[in-house]
Amino acid sequence: MANTIGAEISRKDRTAMPQGVDIFVTALLAAAGKDIQADIGITTLKLEAEAAFATLFTKPPLGHRIGWREADIGIEGKPARFDVLEIANDDMPFLVDSVVNEVQARGFRIHAVLHPIFKTARDGAGVLVAVTGAGDRNWND
Repeated sequence: MANTIGAEISRKDRTAMPQGVDIFVTALLAAAGKDIQADIGITTLKLEAEAAFATLFTKPPLGHRIGWREADIGIEGKPARFDVLEIANDDMPFLVDSVVNEVQARGFRIHAVLHPIFKTARDGAGVLVAVTGAGDRNWND
């Protein structure tokens, strides 16, 4: 499924698409797990992966980028509108946990947390050049 979604995203705009879309999609789907994949479906997963990948395109060097958007995501065949919070950051342990805790403390219900970890290459302005691999403990490579 990751190859199918990655290929469709890559075909959308070949001139601007960095390398490694398939690595990102694989990490995102692994974070989603089979239950979420089954509930949401391939079409919605493709759209959400595409939107999430767009958030990653530009990030300030040594900084983060946070996006908040509305999305129509059908769950188990029933249409539903959700808010989607997207965070792109450098290796910062517990950042996602801290944000999740703050969102919940403000009374919002979280339906799912997808936290893919992967390596990227960016130019000096923070524009994504490539997703270079899955995240691991060797962040200097």
